[in-house]
Amino acid sequence: MPVNEQYQIFFPKDVTYVNFHYLDLHTSYPIAGDTTYNGIDMKTARDISMHKNTHDATSYFACASKYDFFGGYDHGKQCGVVHIADHHISPGKKMFTWGYNQLSKNWENTLTDTDGQYAELMAGSYTDNQPNFSWLEPYETKEFSQYWYPISKIGIPDYANLRCAAIRFSLSQPKRSARCTSRCAQTARYFLHFPAEWIPPYLPLYLQKRSESSSPAYLSIAVFSEKTKAMK
Repeated sequence: MPVNEQYQIFFPKDVTYVNFHYLDLHTSYPIAGDTTYNGIDMKTARDISMHKNTHDATSYFACASKYDFFGGYDHGKQCGVVHIADHHISPGKKMFTWGYNQLSKNWENTLTDTDGQYAELMAGSYTDNQPNFSWLEPYETKEFSQYWYPISKIGIPDYANLRCAAIRFSLSQPKRSARCTSRCAQTARYFLHFPAEWIPPYLPLYLQKRSESSSPAYLSIAVFSEKTKAMK
């Protein structure tokens, strides 16, 4: 996909480090630091989920995740892509980039027409690292399914599945997908209102609340249908 300095790769929240080919090199994710990775000096902390912060050609393979999604998002164009696959069968989640140097430009000029910089999002089935192979026995059959779909104007998702585009909820900075409508200062109670049709079946909701006081905080969620009738 085409990339620029506002492009960001996202892995699930439980991905805390990434590997290189053959699993012989590692660095923390999304903030890399205090290491040399594939010949790249990362001793100064940097957010490698942002494409602009990888200056040389390299690959990032996500560590084992219990979630089924990953993807990329262009903050400037406000659009991106999500990949979905059963992580038990297709655990591989990878990003490759040429980086930002003269060698990168040479390869991009050779491999593309006029689109400029690009990166590659890759997914692996029956393996989580490209050089590691999964063998087929005689007459054996292996099956897998992978899905891609676009997202728009929601930022980096916290969760995604096949039933919906990724949804991001925020109380401190409300988005279109979630609107904080009222607050009671005495009990530090929040009320979050959004249409019921926005919630697909079985979608977990990950909600975080920041309390300015030391007293216990409570979170209340009100779900309304199109006729603004309260639902469970």
